[in-house]
Amino acid sequence: MMAEQLFSPATGAIADRIRAYQWDAHPLGEPSTWPAALKVTLATMLNSPEAMFIAWGPDLFAFFNDAYGDILGDRVDTAIGRPFAELWADVWDDIAPIVDKALAGEPSRFADRPLTMVRGGELEETWWSFSYSPLRDETGSIVGMLCVTSETTERFLGDQRQEFRSRLDEALRSLDDPRAIKGVANAMLGEHLQADGVGYADALDDRCERTLIEQDWTAPGLPSVAGFHVLEDYGVETRASLKTGRVVRIDDVAVHPDTGPETGNAFGRINTRAYVNIPLLKDGRFVALQYVLSTKPRRWTDHEVTLAGEVAERTWAAVERARAEASMREDRRSLATLNSAAASLAGELNLDNLVQTVTDAGVALTGAQFGSFFSNSLDAQGDLYMLYTLSGVDPSEFDKFPMPRNTAVFAPTFGGEGVVRSGDILKDKRYGNNTPNRGMPHGHLPVRSYLAAPVISRSGDVIGGLFFGHPETDRFDAQHEASIVAIAAQAAIAIDNSRLFAAAQRDLDERRAAEARLQELNETLEHRIAQAMIERREVEEALRQSQKLEAIGQLTGGVAHDFNNLLTIIQSSADLLKRSDLTEDRRQRYIGAISETTQRAAKITGQLLAFARRQALRPETFEVSQSVALLGEILRTLAGSGIEVVIRAPDDAAYIHADPSQFDTAIVNMAVNARDAMDGAGTLTITVATTTRIPAEAGTPAISGKFVEISVADTGDGIAASDIARIFEPFFTTKDVGKGTGLGLSQVFGFTKQSGGEVRVSSTPGAGSIFTLYLPQADGSKVDDAPKIEHVSLAEGHGSSVLVVEDNEDVGAFASITLQELGYRTTWAVNADEALALLAEQPNDFDIVFSDVVMPGMNGIDLGREIKRLYPRMPVVLASGYSDVLAENGGHEFELLHKPYSVEQLARILSLAVAA
Repeated sequence: MMAEQLFSPATGAIADRIRAYQWDAHPLGEPSTWPAALKVTLATMLNSPEAMFIAWGPDLFAFFNDAYGDILGDRVDTAIGRPFAELWADVWDDIAPIVDKALAGEPSRFADRPLTMVRGGELEETWWSFSYSPLRDETGSIVGMLCVTSETTERFLGDQRQEFRSRLDEALRSLDDPRAIKGVANAMLGEHLQADGVGYADALDDRCERTLIEQDWTAPGLPSVAGFHVLEDYGVETRASLKTGRVVRIDDVAVHPDTGPETGNAFGRINTRAYVNIPLLKDGRFVALQYVLSTKPRRWTDHEVTLAGEVAERTWAAVERARAEASMREDRRSLATLNSAAASLAGELNLDNLVQTVTDAGVALTGAQFGSFFSNSLDAQGDLYMLYTLSGVDPSEFDKFPMPRNTAVFAPTFGGEGVVRSGDILKDKRYGNNTPNRGMPHGHLPVRSYLAAPVISRSGDVIGGLFFGHPETDRFDAQHEASIVAIAAQAAIAIDNSRLFAAAQRDLDERRAAEARLQELNETLEHRIAQAMIERREVEEALRQSQKLEAIGQLTGGVAHDFNNLLTIIQSSADLLKRSDLTEDRRQRYIGAISETTQRAAKITGQLLAFARRQALRPETFEVSQSVALLGEILRTLAGSGIEVVIRAPDDAAYIHADPSQFDTAIVNMAVNARDAMDGAGTLTITVATTTRIPAEAGTPAISGKFVEISVADTGDGIAASDIARIFEPFFTTKDVGKGTGLGLSQVFGFTKQSGGEVRVSSTPGAGSIFTLYLPQADGSKVDDAPKIEHVSLAEGHGSSVLVVEDNEDVGAFASITLQELGYRTTWAVNADEALALLAEQPNDFDIVFSDVVMPGMNGIDLGREIKRLYPRMPVVLASGYSDVLAENGGHEFELLHKPYSVEQLARILSLAVAA
């Protein structure tokens, strides 16, 4: 019987295939020879709508219906009559035990059983509900197996997705931080899909150019890829797909045509071989991207892509919900802060409290780390704004650097142009263009996010500006900007009201005070005038005392600094001289260092005494032009080859009465200062002239008289206006460390004042400076033209007897020892009274008196005059390092030895005095 007759009731594609099959070449043979059980069962199965198959005989030859043919897919063409083990070789290990049970007479039934099978050339996870039943013939013998089955993969995975969505919704429901929401969603999706990386990236612009991954999830051992990403690095097609919302899934970036070689570095940096991109478009605009990564090639299933898309939507919804709730909380908080501030401002009339309240409210509204209010009042140079109040930071932080200047960053605020908001002020084009810092001063608070708003009064005047900063970037948004505009408006109204109230109160107070003062003045006019004069004198004296103490502090600090340097050399040299293994050459070198350092110290004290007008001058009458001319060659050598030295003198002689040595020192000090100001190139001009008027200066009127005017002019850069008032201060200098002590001009000032003169300074920035000395003109007829004879000092005292008068025990003992070493006999008196007593007892036993000037009781000058009165032929030599007595009695008749003095100087002056 033909196959078509056997299955004539059956219809469908599979029934037609069975009829057309060449059964004569098959082990079962022609259908006419098939057992009745096979024929009956096959006819029943072919007509069933359920997916069924028969595995017949020992070889389990396969028969199935149309519904099961759909399950076979591309296997269907070779499936009819094929042994079941061959047909399902990819799952045979899983189903063979079940088949054995059915052939043994034990049926089995399964629901949602997983089977990994090959589909489309790739392994795929599938799920099935099926039953295997033994198939018997008319004798009851088992001749095969019958299977009824249905694939449940889609339903099963759908249920899995639903269960996952429920867990995800539950996990996200309690979260209110967008970053935490992204982190939880990414981790759950990554673990569920057993991926290597999952992330949610926010779009940073509408052009799909850049994204920001705040929080991602990666498998253990893999690095995070959070941060900013340029989408074009991952392929032009990838970026294009995001614009249109098209899902991109790449099983292997190494072979996919949309991810060519140019993207290799980008995918290598994020350890990616396969990925899925799920773009989110809202109102046609790309807003976010959900991605899943694999470090190895991977075939992504529709289910996985669908689940990733569902997670993306839920993450976006949860993030937007959290942001909306945060915005509502922020709005409520901002409203509460504004209402609180408004309530505080409404009842506050104290300007300091008012501005502090506004600044504190601004910090609270913006979340800034610190805030400030600067008043719109420039300093004397019209450059710096004044700090009024701070919030969020200790005021000492603003003491480390200058106030803000009128730069491009601050000008819009103080000009009332509007709000300035910058996500990163360091990248703002208006920032970093101004000298000297080209940015924030050293030690400035770390500002990256910047927000500023002007505070404008009702009249339109800009009262000041509110400024807020944070060390992190992009901390201020449009909401913060709106809040600051609101608080600035409240501040302006409150400040206006405070000022109006203060003005009205001042008017009222002034009127009451004026009335009270008028009444009191009428009653106690004379007493008030006297009291006011006393109070003014006390204030002036207190001011002078304060200035004096400040000057003394600066002076003593400078003296200590320089003398500590000199004492270090002396101490070190003295210590080295104590060494037993010292060579003669090194010993002389250390002795020389002590001597030279002592001379430098003496020079410093001389300059200090000159400034203090306490040095003992030796005034003479001399012609100024001649002295300046003699200094010419010295000054040209000091100036150097690049500076031209010009000396201009009048035709008529100009005389002064002053110490010639100190005069020369003053001119040299001014010339050296001028040379340094020109930095090696320019013109130094010294001009001598006579005048009848010293010009006025700030706080000092003009002075009339006869004066010799000596000016030193340079062509340097000039002196800053802020420095002119300080140039004569001891140890003040604008030169680099080691280039000057700051005492040269102090000597000029002291010498000029002590000589009865004045010094004036004028300077033009970029055009140089002029220092001018005005010294009283002297009568030229009193010039002493007698030649000065330099006597050669005696090396020995030859037994001459010296009465040493010195109250200091160390100095007295050392002077006695020194004189004895020089061959003198010495007697030591500790004060003037003891010296006079010794002279009265033995007036002929002494050849000379050598006395200190400053002593308790009678000073050295008075002692010398008393000795001259009692013993006219007794020579007297005085010694002092500092004495206002000497300074006030510059014309005394005694030889003077300045401390510190050398042994040679002591020997010379004593020998000259004894010889005279």
